[in-house]
Amino acid sequence: MGEDLSTIEFSSKDETVVFWNLEDYPIPRGASLDLIYPNIESALHKMGFHGHLSIMAFGDKLYHDIDALSMANIAYDPEVSPGDDSCVWRMTAEIVSFLAVSFPMNYMVVAKQHPELYRVLHCLKSRNQIVLLLEPPGDTAQQDTLFPCVDSVVDCTNVFGGGKPIHALRDNRVYCYLCG
Repeated sequence: MGEDLSTIEFSSKDETVVFWNLEDYPIPRGASLDLIYPNIESALHKMGFHGHLSIMAFGDKLYHDIDALSMANIAYDPEVSPGDDSCVWRMTAEIVSFLAVSFPMNYMVVAKQHPELYRVLHCLKSRNQIVLLLEPPGDTAQQDTLFPCVDSVVDCTNVFGGGKPIHALRDNRVYCYLCG
């Protein structure tokens, strides 16, 4: 089955929450934590998402100090039991809990394909929620860096269900301090 190379235009000022499965894609020991948040934020702006960004990390493959993650604007959820896809279940439950939020938001997921997670993502999509997949190339634990630049994030991001997100050209209804 071929990759969907179509593009989908976005211009959103809603918050984007990143749900990151560290067991699938750990942040490498050598990665500069200070670059992850701003590079994801700038990439989202480049793709048309201009709202606040929150990053939540789940799992026990933690190669950085929890305080260092916090200083880098990455919230870590330590409530994961080892084994049996506990991380996937915890992250999926957190995604579902966000459905009760009374304001619109976008979802970005950094995780491999897991049946229950993808079932929930399909449900989100069917409810007209924007779901983005950020899939780092290769084994992130073996890499020196992760998302070293904005374009590396853009290149690894797809819309759930197919397509590449791109910025809707100069939609005057949304002002972005990064895009101008």
